[in-house]
Amino acid sequence: MIFHGGFYYYSESRNQRQIFIRRSRTIGGIGQDPGVCVWKAPGRGLNSDNLWAPELHLIDGRWFIYYAADDGRNENHRMWVLECEGADPRGKYRCRGMLETGGWAIDGTVLAVGDGRRYLLWSGWPGKRNGQQNIYIAPMKDPATVAGARVLIATPDQPWERVAMPICEGPQVLRRNGDLFMNSINWLAQDEDLISIRPKSATSRSVTMSEAQQRTFFWLVVLLMPLAVIGAGGYIWWKRR
Repeated sequence: MIFHGGFYYYSESRNQRQIFIRRSRTIGGIGQDPGVCVWKAPGRGLNSDNLWAPELHLIDGRWFIYYAADDGRNENHRMWVLECEGADPRGKYRCRGMLETGGWAIDGTVLAVGDGRRYLLWSGWPGKRNGQQNIYIAPMKDPATVAGARVLIATPDQPWERVAMPICEGPQVLRRNGDLFMNSINWLAQDEDLISIRPKSATSRSVTMSEAQQRTFFWLVVLLMPLAVIGAGGYIWWKRR
């Protein structure tokens, strides 16, 4: 789901061959909108069946939908991308092709960082056979092109991830603590020279006082406070003598 221009937009697949987008002013109203079909899978080909988990993204002012599909055989599931032909996210889309993920892939999403770099994250098999799903990441040249080999970032090593089959899927981007997160990404991508910690911005702590305030401060610090300390000391001495 994405919020844009005062509306929430929700993308979903239907009949494993169509992508619909719902729109609502509120999150709760999404279910009341029947949705608009923005794309249908071709009658045959590598992306003609088992269309799963479409995600709508606004990148550089253009709308893209990332989805998984195959030709009817699960082992051929790959990530694909659509681009909207206009400015309306519920308009017509055209297929930009398959994303190179190095094997079986579903649940793709895009991570955009402040310096303009983008990464594709997805759930994939470590090999060519079903049995385990990991989370991978790879850099992107543009919204429709993966520009490097995949890097493993998560495996199903917890008991609750291995109930029926070891599965990590459905990656999502959570933004918090930008230095730690981006340094982790740079390390995983073997860009160690980009690992850094930004210095804190200088904060002005100057105090501006009028002449009257300066005189009051002077007498308070130079005269009254020392006298108060001396007086307190004298009182204690007198009580204890």
